[in-house]
Amino acid sequence: MKFILALLTSLLIAYPQDVSTSKLILADKSTVQKLTIKNKNLTLSLIPSLGAKIISIKDRNGKEYLSRSTLTYKKRSKIKKYSQTEYDGIDECFISMHGKYPLAPFKDKVIKTHGPLIYKEWKWLKEEKGISLEAKLDDWKLTFKRELFLNENSIILHYTLTNHSKFDFYFLYAFQPLFAASKGTKVNWPLMTKIKPAYSSKNFLAKQGKTLNWFEVKNAKNEFLLSAQFVPNSKRYYKYYTVEPLSEATLEHADGRRLKLQWDKKVLPAMAVWSNEGAYGKLNQIGLQPTTSRFEAIAEAFKANESKYVRGNSELSWKITLTIEPSDK
Repeated sequence: MKFILALLTSLLIAYPQDVSTSKLILADKSTVQKLTIKNKNLTLSLIPSLGAKIISIKDRNGKEYLSRSTLTYKKRSKIKKYSQTEYDGIDECFISMHGKYPLAPFKDKVIKTHGPLIYKEWKWLKEEKGISLEAKLDDWKLTFKRELFLNENSIILHYTLTNHSKFDFYFLYAFQPLFAASKGTKVNWPLMTKIKPAYSSKNFLAKQGKTLNWFEVKNAKNEFLLSAQFVPNSKRYYKYYTVEPLSEATLEHADGRRLKLQWDKKVLPAMAVWSNEGAYGKLNQIGLQPTTSRFEAIAEAFKANESKYVRGNSELSWKITLTIEPSDK
């Protein structure tokens, strides 16, 4: 841990970055703090009080990489479930996507959709470098911390989960970005990658749980998905998971822009891909989502031995990196 923090600090010295604050007006006309961190290549904005949601990532040309809905952001106290959110940006999904917790001492405790972090007001640790935020989940005896740094064209996210209980804590976690997508947007990874569909409109991918070779997957028109992965405003949607552990994937756009996502596959052995082609909120977006499990409920993941855990009175750390390659087209 100390070595990682020292390394991150050295990166800050080598690559200067500025942090600034401003106000964001919410739907009820109240204002909240917005934090922006930037260097010569990247500008990133987030809102601590809205689950530390990252709302914008722009490259040196001012091109936006995150999907943004037309909805005005609103207080999380007004939101009871994920479907009432703005359905954009980057959220941190933790503990479970839904359901009840299966183990003592929290057995049968109800978990809000997509987990408690997205509804929390995170604390900005101003004395630390970059943008460091933490959420205290006192009712779970946990602290979730995210440290964010910029290094040239990369966004480095370092996570630390601290368990204040004497009991081991089992959980699901998914990094949940919703990237802006358009015609020609595609996921690039090894052709022999195996996937399992979770669901898709009219089951055009295949039935849930069937293992498919990536290069053989076809869409609803019986065309290879590789040739037309993203079709804007087609009203189709789909979600699938990788079968074997990966540590990186790249999102490519028709104009030559690339976004490489890298993660710690020991903690995040699976990856979910969610594609929304105008079906929900009339948004065109695609999510590359490193995750601990191919299950969405902690009870199911624990039963299948696909949940992760942090020991009692201990902590667990992992890292995710996003690297932007802009285009001058």
